[in-house]
Amino acid sequence: MIKMALNLTEAGMKKFLFLALFCALAANCDESARVDKISAAGKADKTTSIGETAAQNAHFLKSGEASAGSQSSADAVIQTDGISRADLQSCIVKSDEGSCERVARGLKSGCERKDQLSCFFYADALGRGLGVEKDVVASFELFREQCDAGSSEACYELSVKYLQGIGTSQSFELSGQALDRACKMHNKRACAVLDLLPKN
Repeated sequence: MIKMALNLTEAGMKKFLFLALFCALAANCDESARVDKISAAGKADKTTSIGETAAQNAHFLKSGEASAGSQSSADAVIQTDGISRADLQSCIVKSDEGSCERVARGLKSGCERKDQLSCFFYADALGRGLGVEKDVVASFELFREQCDAGSSEACYELSVKYLQGIGTSQSFELSGQALDRACKMHNKRACAVLDLLPKN
């Protein structure tokens, strides 16, 4: 059990997971307050995550200051799934229904071909009902499959799904296990949340 391994009380685990949820959903974690376990251990960053969240990508697209990570992720999805840049931008920035439907079809097609980026973004679209009918159970299942396939970002998203009970039964224990798994795959967000755990 993750609680026993981390020597936490039930109240401590709930406090930790509340903080994790708050940070994940509100993006309100103070960067200066985080301790990067990867850097502290002197390890090279081998993050297997796919980059920024959709909200961050939308900000970059709106402001015209796309980062290398968000740009390369978008380019990879566009190239593998035949999604037009105009549709992707119109869906993210304007929530244009037709554009979102075309993007979702492309993502679904890529996911059916086992493209990891496409599956991640399609799982996110399913969970939000963006361009497809909202299906939180299918979203959860895709994130779980991607986590099992080695995607640290999918493991992080899986931890949030377990924490909130979206698409699955709510479980602090499984949320903590998914978060720990993501951190072990060098996911900086997951490690930062784990650093918030009280040390006994």
